[in-house]
Amino acid sequence: MVGVVASFIAVKLLRALEDNYLVITTSMLVSWVSYVAGEMLGISSVIATVTCGMVVGWHQYEVFSAAQRMRGAAFWPVVVFVLIGLSLRGIAERLDGVGHAFELLTPATGVVIAVVILSRFAWVYGVEAIKGIVWI
Repeated sequence: MVGVVASFIAVKLLRALEDNYLVITTSMLVSWVSYVAGEMLGISSVIATVTCGMVVGWHQYEVFSAAQRMRGAAFWPVVVFVLIGLSLRGIAERLDGVGHAFELLTPATGVVIAVVILSRFAWVYGVEAIKGIVWI
């Protein structure tokens, strides 16, 4: 419920703003506020933030201009990349250091990469084989 309330306040506020950079900054602050409010109320802050993002995303064509959406589409992936990078240190420390984490995760990563590559080959050649049978 926190995310829904925060998002509806954000939608009202964002409609009134004109500056592209202020709109993007406000959208970032609203997600942060919904996270902190969820923490303070003892509910899932992640669910509150995701809910807020979904509702604001639902209203994005009413709230954001095309230029604001383009700037936001360039801004948000960078923020997510930086935040994931910042959280990796904590994950590595919980796994007894970077070396141990590397040892632990390398086999699983290798399996995932191999499965993705093999499934890609199977898909491409499988579709080509089916197309050859169907068109004959």
